[in-house]
Amino acid sequence: MPRIDLEVVVITEIGIAPTEIGTQQSLDVHIGVEIDADAANKAAQTADIHHTLDYSRCRSIVRHVFEGCRFDLLEEPTLLIKRQIEELPHVRSVVVSIAKAHPWPDVPSVRFTA
Repeated sequence: MPRIDLEVVVITEIGIAPTEIGTQQSLDVHIGVEIDADAANKAAQTADIHHTLDYSRCRSIVRHVFEGCRFDLLEEPTLLIKRQIEELPHVRSVVVSIAKAHPWPDVPSVRFTA
């Protein structure tokens, strides 16, 4: 099945550790979307974005989820983004993964995937 992968970097406040509260962090949001093969083939033949996933909409969803919001856990925005992308045309399955630097020195990063 055809797949579109997209990475979006956002700056937001997220976390429950004392060092995270009130601090902006960079998050790496990775989105993997499997799309309908017939739609992808039609898009390739017609060069019409309406026949495939418009990945700028995925980017907009990510930006909108984090706009003006603060989250305690990575699970919250990950699942919210996943549900919204699943509703887009031509989408068959979605995997969303968000990673952030972790405040413990022996843990360079933490990632949640759904």
